[in-house]
Amino acid sequence: MGAYHYDGDGAFVIEGFDLAPAFMSFLPGVSGELGVPMWLYYANRGQGVCSFGVDHKDHAIMEFSPANTALRRVASEGFRTFIHAGAYEFEPFSPARAAKRTMKIYPNSFQITEHDGMSGLSFTVRYFTMPGEDFPALARCCELTNLSGGPLVCRVLDGMPQILPYGVDNSAYKSVSNLFKSWAHVSGLETGLPVYHTRSLPGDEAEVSDVMGGYFTLSFTENGKPVIPVVDPESLFDTAFTKPRHYPEEAGADQIFANRYACAFTPLSSDVPAGGALRWTTYAGFAGDPDALRRRVPSLCEGSFVERKYKEALALTDALTRPAGVRTAEPMFDGYLRQCYLDNVLRGGEPRVLGGKVLHLYSRKHGDPERDYNFFSISAEYFSQGNGGFRDVCQNRRNDVFFRPEAGEANIRLFFSLVQADGFNPLEVRGATFTHPSKPDEPFTAGSFVHRLCREEGLSPEEAAGRLEAVLAESTQNINAAFGEGYWIDHWTYLLDLVENFLAIFPERKRELLGSGGYRFFQPPVRVLPRREAYVRKGGKLRQYKSLEPIEGRAQSAWLRNRDGSFAETTLLGKMAVLALVKFASLDPLGRGLEMDGGKPGWNDAMNGLPGLFGSGVGETYELKRLLTFLLGVEGDAALPAEAAELFGALLALQDTEDRFAYWNAAASAKEAYRAQVCDTLSGGDVTVPEGEWHGALERFLSRLNRGLADAEAMGEPVPTYLTYEPAGFDETGFPTGFTCRALPPFLEGPARQMKAAPEKARRIYDAVRACGLYDQKLGMYKTSVSLEGETYDIGRVRAFTPGWLERESVFLHMSLKYLLELLKAGLYDEFFTEIKTGLPPFLDPAVYGRNPLENSSFLASSINPDPAAAGRGFVARLSGSTAEALSLWRYLFLGGECFSVAPDGALRLAFAPVLPGWLFPEDGRVSFSLFSSVRVEYVNPGRKSTYGPGRVKPRRIEVFLPGGGSEVFHSAGGEAHIEGDTAKAVREGRAVRVDVDLV
Repeated sequence: MGAYHYDGDGAFVIEGFDLAPAFMSFLPGVSGELGVPMWLYYANRGQGVCSFGVDHKDHAIMEFSPANTALRRVASEGFRTFIHAGAYEFEPFSPARAAKRTMKIYPNSFQITEHDGMSGLSFTVRYFTMPGEDFPALARCCELTNLSGGPLVCRVLDGMPQILPYGVDNSAYKSVSNLFKSWAHVSGLETGLPVYHTRSLPGDEAEVSDVMGGYFTLSFTENGKPVIPVVDPESLFDTAFTKPRHYPEEAGADQIFANRYACAFTPLSSDVPAGGALRWTTYAGFAGDPDALRRRVPSLCEGSFVERKYKEALALTDALTRPAGVRTAEPMFDGYLRQCYLDNVLRGGEPRVLGGKVLHLYSRKHGDPERDYNFFSISAEYFSQGNGGFRDVCQNRRNDVFFRPEAGEANIRLFFSLVQADGFNPLEVRGATFTHPSKPDEPFTAGSFVHRLCREEGLSPEEAAGRLEAVLAESTQNINAAFGEGYWIDHWTYLLDLVENFLAIFPERKRELLGSGGYRFFQPPVRVLPRREAYVRKGGKLRQYKSLEPIEGRAQSAWLRNRDGSFAETTLLGKMAVLALVKFASLDPLGRGLEMDGGKPGWNDAMNGLPGLFGSGVGETYELKRLLTFLLGVEGDAALPAEAAELFGALLALQDTEDRFAYWNAAASAKEAYRAQVCDTLSGGDVTVPEGEWHGALERFLSRLNRGLADAEAMGEPVPTYLTYEPAGFDETGFPTGFTCRALPPFLEGPARQMKAAPEKARRIYDAVRACGLYDQKLGMYKTSVSLEGETYDIGRVRAFTPGWLERESVFLHMSLKYLLELLKAGLYDEFFTEIKTGLPPFLDPAVYGRNPLENSSFLASSINPDPAAAGRGFVARLSGSTAEALSLWRYLFLGGECFSVAPDGALRLAFAPVLPGWLFPEDGRVSFSLFSSVRVEYVNPGRKSTYGPGRVKPRRIEVFLPGGGSEVFHSAGGEAHIEGDTAKAVREGRAVRVDVDLV
């Protein structure tokens, strides 16, 4: 087994990493605004790197494989080193031999070391991806140290057994690799920077395309001399690559590489004195212009360049995570929050304002060897953006405005614009493009614009980026999305968080925000089928198996238009009202849950069978309650698109209907009629509903909603998350005349969302959850559900999963953190701080967790898993909604729930209401954090008392330090001190230097 600890430079260290439980992780793939990124996945086996490449997994330089395959192959098909030293020959990090091995993991780098007792040699490999360059590359820095006590003649072969040539897709390679090797070629070998590519693009098309650029390697010793690699594998190895037949002292340029995939092994030979070392570095990446890159070889081979780039890589992630930097008495907790910020950026993006437009850099879909079903994209260009899922990106941008207030309402406009008139939304969200008035038919990305100026006008990246600002200021920002594969019932539930968080920072802009116009409606290439078309007979039972249908003649997504050809638009309030009406019309036959009429379930994707069983989600009903309650608190009339106003009238007229089934049938029919109206166009007219009528209707809607939720809560404690319905009778047309309802066993999601909508019930919910089997007593964590053993496979693939694994009865960290967050927000502080000691990764035992406890896993195997050794171990690396929940914890712990508000006299007010236990304060009594990414806030608490509960300390004096050396002091006036007026604005805009808050 491995031994885990942290060293002084912040590295997570695994001694005996190859004996520890296997895990997979990745380097973040960020290279700065003016750098081209690459992706890389690694494991604690072999020499670490399993796969790396550019753009996406089809552009793999080292073959991309699913995790189970990659772990099996990494030692033989990843990087390998063969050493002949004196009379001793060995392969470092080979699983066939034992040695003392160590792995060190940093946020943007990792290194491995082996000490070989027999030869007296120590071998260290350090990996990082190149920042701030116009080409993506992996840097692999190697050091072979002689600790034997005498001189050694060392001969070395170091490199990759195979490089996929550029032009061959990873997925195609797996199917017909023997055919594609006929296209493989290596050019420029004699220069020391060979390029691996196909001679032309493989395929059967009449038009044959040349291949421009390719993957490259460049190896050099510490004296800066390039080394020509061996690219002919058959000249060195047998087909199994067991060990080299010989060790050439140098490689010639006349090697054979036809009819085979090339390898890339660096041959080295050197006398290494006692205590001395042999050092070399290899770059592997992509060159769009190989000749231009070859002209840079002398500077790339300088040792100072490599070291500078390494320090730059570490500084990049340090600067990127600084907004979440905190100082408490728990350094692991502090590091965890910074790591969560980094991983949150990698899925949601880091907001940057350029030319008045907000871009989200560095994002990508969470695709990795353990999520081999997802196709990720990390664009290989400056200002890199990637793809993502609507739900994922929306969640992970939830806290943007707390860290970057300058992001403003950009996320609100993006995600609400993507809401369709039918109440659903597309699955895939893509990076932003822009259109300049001079070329309206040529959209461009920020990165492609800068690359073009550098290439065509010879500008430096910095000069081109300066031009970009002005061009973006004149351009229109385009929202890019695609339908995907279906409609989940929970995606919309994350939208209100964006609005509420914006108003927590800009409360004075509520009327302006809700009244702002220009919100379009996304138009998909499919329609949601009405019930009579969606219902089918299967095995003698009625099921809802046909939810969607392609629309003839509409192959692509677009924006919904009015009948006169103009874009259909409304205000944010109008968009929220449309969403609320459609969802209210989607209540199930008993009014307890929201129907899964779009073909997909909710957050737990593995419940994929529920839509067919007329399933519904109670958690989404609580979220609808939150939305209706918010709208009820908005003053003024409501302007609705005419079609939505008609739906509003139809629903309002039904509120006196007591018969649940009759109400459901009529409301669903009204929704179907509405969806038919808005499928192609809108009329373009608006109907204004007076405030009194609108609020009166919302109150009636809420009354019906609360009755349904009360019924759901009466079904058992905790409240059920999922319901299914079975027809209880049929009319002469075969349509149901009634339904019977059944609740699935308890899941954690329902109580978590219930607590969010009804925090006053938090104590009762908490006790019920602890008592029902959702709490894993052995681990001290919360499972996704209780046992599903009594359920049929009809509910979805979750039933086929092993218990305690993936979405079935495991600890799904995202949902458990969501639940813990609601404990905190509801005021169950003692319970929350007790729970995080066993439920938050930085407080876990790494030997049980099996990985870096600063990093979230998507799930942990629960103690119900049939493999006892798996219990408590984390699986599926890092990128998930758990980071969004962790950053929300950050907000509530260090700021409290209120943040900014508007005083009765109209002045802006900033209040600090931290929720911190005494044990989080260091010995000096000072906890600090970064506010809005630039203002350092320090809580001064000499007595180290808690900020909650009996005897709590409160803010009594606040001093705001301003640029130029001045400061302003705010005292409490019988209550708690707060910052007001222009000084509060200065803090929000980052114009304060520091804020000291005395807690007394």
